[in-house]
Parts: sequence; C-alpha cells; structure tokens
Amino acid sequence: MQGCALFSPKKFSNYKEGEWRGKALIRDKKEAKSSLVNLEVKAIDGEKLRMDITSPMGTHVASVLMKGSSLEYLNVSEKIVYRMQATRESLRGLLRVPIEPAVLYNIFFDRAIESKNWSCVLDKDRFLKNCKDLKSGLLIEWISREGAKRVISFQHATALVQINLYSFEGKISDRDKTFELKAPSSFKIKKS
Repeated sequence: MQGCALFSPKKFSNYKEGEWRGKALIRDKKEAKSSLVNLEVKAIDGEKLRMDITSPMGTHVASVLMKGSSLEYLNVSEKIVYRMQATRESLRGLLRVPIEPAVLYNIFFDRAIESKNWSCVLDKDRFLKNCKDLKSGLLIEWISREGAKRVISFQHATALVQINLYSFEGKISDRDKTFELKAPSSFKIKKS
C-alpha cells in the first residue's frame, strides 16, 4: 500500500511555493528547429517566479524573473536584459508560443486557468487534464503524472513545447537571492 502512495500524483495546488527541475523540448514549427534545455523553476504562487534555462551541457542560456505584472528576461547569447510588462508576447522569444506569463503559476501549481479566454478540463481524479486558450488556440495538456513527476505539453500553430518535470521541493532554497536577477555589467538593458 505504501508503494502505491509513492506514485500517486502530488497535489501541487496544496503548496504556496516550490522548486521544480526538469527539461523542455521546444519545437519551432515555422523555422523547423528544435532545442532541448534544462529548467530550474522557483515560484511563490501568484507573486514571484524565476526560471533559469541551461543547455544540456549546463551552459546558462537565459533567466526569466516575474514579479507582479513586470518581467525581466536575461538572454545570455545576446548579452541583453529585457525589462517589460508581462504580456502574452513577452515569452514568445523563449517558449515560441503566445502565453501570458502569469499562466505559468497555474501550470506549476496545477490550478485551472480562470481567465475568460480559457477553458479547462479535469480528469476523473480531479487533476487538470487540459486547458485551451480560446483566443490564440494554445492547448496545454498534462500528459502524465507520477508522484512529483509531470509531463506537460503546450501545442500551438507556431510551436510545440513539452516540459518534463522530474523533481519538486515544497520550499524555496536561498530565497533572499532567488528573486533578484543580476546581470554582468557588460549586458545591455532594454526596456519596453
């Protein structure tokens, strides 16, 4: 009986903060390109979210920091930090799909998206099965769940993103430094 509980899906909606590690496959349909990256995500539900992206070899590719309605996106290859309002186009350069950054809280904390443009479906166990943005056609599907592991797919006419989250901690480590994005002095700052 105890072994079964180990593999029962975790209820992330019971947490107010957390850290996730995983991988993401991003397939740009327009440019016929795919990339595989590592993800480290730390979030306080509805308040702050940081996502650090590295290459499969561990090279820092990008970081995203969201606080309220503002977003900072550090692009290492361009040596630029973008500072902007969090809109559905803010993360398109990174994820290749139009998604409001605040929806990431819903995805990581397993909460239905309650915006008027979204429609969500629950599975028989009352976990999210999928959510669809009726405005853009973006479909988010929770493909599998096992313990703290999840596979989540984003499908859109422009791209396919598959996120495989394989670890979770219910407490954020190094909280003081987590929600500050520090860029080297050689990086340019672009505000929009």
